[in-house]
Amino acid sequence: MSSSNAAQQLQETTKGRIAVGYEADLILVDSEVTVCKTIRQGKVVYEKSNMEMNEDEYKNR
Repeated sequence: MSSSNAAQQLQETTKGRIAVGYEADLILVDSEVTVCKTIRQGKVVYEKSNMEMNEDEYKNR
């Protein structure tokens, strides 16, 4: 998934890409679209704990 088209439509010049000079806001999801990690302004603000992972998720992280 990408937000570059939305950022372009909203005329956001520092969002929508992973590149130098862009804001580092990311949401990482697994194959079931469960949020695993959220990064805001380059800092991890949420990370799914190992206690929440099932055995397959933990092995494949």
